Amino acid sequence: DNYDDGNPKCAEVWVNELRLTGFNNKGGWATTGRVQAKLADLGNVSIAGTYSKPFFGSVEKKINERSKETTLNWDFSSQVQLGKFFPQKWKVSLPFYYSYGETRIKPLFNPFEPDVQLDNLVESKDFSADEIRQLKFNALDYTKRKGYNFTNVRIDGLKRKNAKPMPWDISNFAITYAYTEMFKRNVNIDHNIVKQYRGNITYGFQLQPKSWKPFSKMKMFDNKWFALIKDFNLQPLPNRFGVTMDVTRNYSELLNRDITSFYTNDINKTLTQFNKQFLINRNYDFRWDFSKALKFDYNATNEGRILEPYGAIDTREKKDTIKQNLKG
Repeated sequence: DNYDDGNPKCAEVWVNELRLTGFNNKGGWATTGRVQAKLADLGNVSIAGTYSKPFFGSVEKKINERSKETTLNWDFSSQVQLGKFFPQKWKVSLPFYYSYGETRIKPLFNPFEPDVQLDNLVESKDFSADEIRQLKFNALDYTKRKGYNFTNVRIDGLKRKNAKPMPWDISNFAITYAYTEMFKRNVNIDHNIVKQYRGNITYGFQLQPKSWKPFSKMKMFDNKWFALIKDFNLQPLPNRFGVTMDVTRNYSELLNRDITSFYTNDINKTLTQFNKQFLINRNYDFRWDFSKALKFDYNATNEGRILEPYGAIDTREKKDTIKQNLKG
C-alpha cells in the first residue's frame, strides 16, 4: 500500500456551482403626511410624520440596499403670539415657539445575531422572557427632541402720554429665553442627553439730539472769515447707549453600553461622560457725536465662565455651589 512509483500524479475535481435561491423578494411600503393649521392671527401649528417598513427602497436600489428596519418619525411644532391676550394698547410682543418630535427605528434583525430576526426571539433555556424584552428594548434606536423659546419679548405701549422717550421706559428692554433638549439611546448607547439653555436681556436707548450752534445767529460772524466760528456746534447729549447680556449653558451626558454583556444589561463597566459649559457674556455700546466733526464710539465685551461641580448636578450642594459661583 505504501508503494510509490515516483511518477507525477494529476487529478480533476468537479464542484457543483453554488447559487442562492429562495431569497426574500418581498417589498416594503412607506407613507408620509403633514398637517398645518393657521389660528387666525394668533399663530399656527403643524405636525408631520413618516413611517416605513422593512425592504422599502427606491426602484434602482438592490435588494440588499433596501431598508432593514421599521422607522417611525414625527414632529410637532407651534408658533403662537401670546401678546394677543393682552390689551392692544399695551403693544405686547410675546412670541412663543414649541416643538416636540420622536424617531423610533426598530431593526429587523438582532444586532448581535444578524441572521436571526428580532421578532423571532423566544424564551428558551439560554434567555428568559425578561432578558428577551430587555434585548428588544435596547435594540430600539430611539431619539426624542423638544424645545421652546420666547424670542424678543417687548412691551412698546406703556408710555407716558405725549411724553418724550426716556432711558427708563420699559420699551427699551427686550428679553429672550430658549431651551432645547435631545435624548437618544440605541444598541451602543444607554443614554445621550444634550440640553441647552439660553437667555438674553437687551437694553438700548437711542436719541436724536439736536446740535447747539451758539454763534450761528450772530451777524458779526456772517463774514466768510468767521465761518469756522459761526459753524461751531456742540451736541449736549449722546446718540445711543445700550447693554446686552447673554447667558448660555450647555450640558451633555453620555453613557455607552458594555456591549460584551448586552444580554444581561450590565452597564456598570462604563463611566458616564459629562460635558458642561456655562457662559455669561456682556456687550456694551455707547456713541456720542460731540460735534459734526468729533465723534466718540465705544464698544466693549466681557466674557465670563461659571465653573460647575464634576458630574451630574443632582444634589442640593452642587446647585448651591453654582449659585455661589454666579454671585462671585
